[in-house]
Amino acid sequence: MSFSGRLLSLAFVMLLAMAPAANAAVQDVAIRPPAPAKQGASQVISNFYNTLTVVMKEGNTLGFEGRARKLDAAITKTFSASDMTRVSYGPSWGQASPDQKGQLTRAFHNFTVANYASQFKAYDGEEFKVIGEKAAPNPQQRIVETTLKSGADVHHLNYLMMQTSQGWKVADVFVDGAISEMATRRSEFGSVIRASGPNGLLNVLEQKSRQLAQ
Repeated sequence: MSFSGRLLSLAFVMLLAMAPAANAAVQDVAIRPPAPAKQGASQVISNFYNTLTVVMKEGNTLGFEGRARKLDAAITKTFSASDMTRVSYGPSWGQASPDQKGQLTRAFHNFTVANYASQFKAYDGEEFKVIGEKAAPNPQQRIVETTLKSGADVHHLNYLMMQTSQGWKVADVFVDGAISEMATRRSEFGSVIRASGPNGLLNVLEQKSRQLAQ
């Protein structure tokens, strides 16, 4: 028996010598199954690709609404909407009220779902492949390298993953190794925020989601 195993056995014997009520509580705790291990960063992306591929293969039958419903949960598990909204909003994020931040985060999530449901509407032999995983400058982050093959075209999609209380989640996506989705969104949203503030961006995100659904 290992040293840690002997320590656990000794602790259990000592607890059995306590009062009956305590003994019953210990036995109840002892039979609980262990908490499931959190997935690694690469596995999170692999699972998302599996779901996306299934949705694409059923895309014509599902229609936009069906694809969006199936992708909603997968995107929630995979992407950190709160961090992606904050980064794409830019340095004035702190000036938004808590209610505005919540509304913007929900709208950004809905826009992400609508974007995937619109862009990946059918399957035509596309192949998503996780190539590898490497460390990021921040020790709480990882970079998952993947490719998307569509016909003769091959695109590189690198996911910046961050460790959260819910496991690894996407904080940014780099297309062909260089183009940051969050930098693109920040540039796109900046003029709206300067002109109309958070409520103006909220209206734009909701409008974009409606347009993608058409």
